[in-house]
Amino acid sequence: MMMFKGGGMFGILALVFFTWVFIASADQERLERGCRPVQWLGSFVESITDLTVPKYSPTVDGWIDSAEYGCQYMVWRLFYEDAWVLDQTKKAQEKEIIDATPKGDKKHHD
Repeated sequence: MMMFKGGGMFGILALVFFTWVFIASADQERLERGCRPVQWLGSFVESITDLTVPKYSPTVDGWIDSAEYGCQYMVWRLFYEDAWVLDQTKKAQEKEIIDATPKGDKKHHD
C-alpha cells in the first residue's frame, strides 16, 4: 500500500510509459507512441459522441485528429527540429557548392 501514497502508482505507470516510448527503434514510432494517450482519449470521446449525439461525430473526429497532429508536431519540435534544421542547412550549403562549381564542355588535362 505504500506505493499508492504520494503518486507512487502514477509514477510507476509514467515510468513504464516513457520507457515504452523511448525503446522504439525509429523516430516516427517514438512520435506515434508518445502521442498514443491522445489517440486513446480521442477514441473514447469519439465513441461516446457516436453513441450519444451522432450528428456531432464528424466534428469531434476532426478535433481529435487535430489534437493528435498537434501532439506529434509539438513532440517533433521539442526533440527533432534542431537536427532537421541542421540537416537542411547542410543540404543547402552542399547545393550552393554544387551550383557554384563551373560546368562546361572543357576538358582538363593533367
